[in-house]
Amino acid sequence: MKFEVCKNPILVVLSVLIIPLSILIVCNAHHLNEPLIPAYLTMIFFMFLGVYMLYALVNSYILITDNEFISIFGFYKKPIKLSSIKSVRYTWNPISSQAWTFKRLEITFDGYNMLLLSRPKDSEQLFNLLEKKCMNAQIIRS
Repeated sequence: MKFEVCKNPILVVLSVLIIPLSILIVCNAHHLNEPLIPAYLTMIFFMFLGVYMLYALVNSYILITDNEFISIFGFYKKPIKLSSIKSVRYTWNPISSQAWTFKRLEITFDGYNMLLLSRPKDSEQLFNLLEKKCMNAQIIRS
């Protein structure tokens, strides 16, 4: 079953603005007669970052199969065996992770490994499904 993730509008706007802002860097350097090579290198870097973020924006979701929990964020794909999940809960943990929201889903698996990801739009359905498929996991809904 596929679950779309919530996306914070502020993070979406920032991701969409990366490419136009990178072009403005070059225009500004050209207008101020500054060296263009650093400006072009910066623009290229931010262009790649922008393309990655836009791809992640349209390709971020959670997939639950018969035996795996799969988190997909752009090109990043993290599969976790359902049998290895120990707990699932919400967190406001600010640790850097692939997430479009500030309120995140924290999944503990294989002992002490942890995955932080965007919360799904239909959290209740996800929690219900995980309760059925991960009998030994602690599912905390609040």
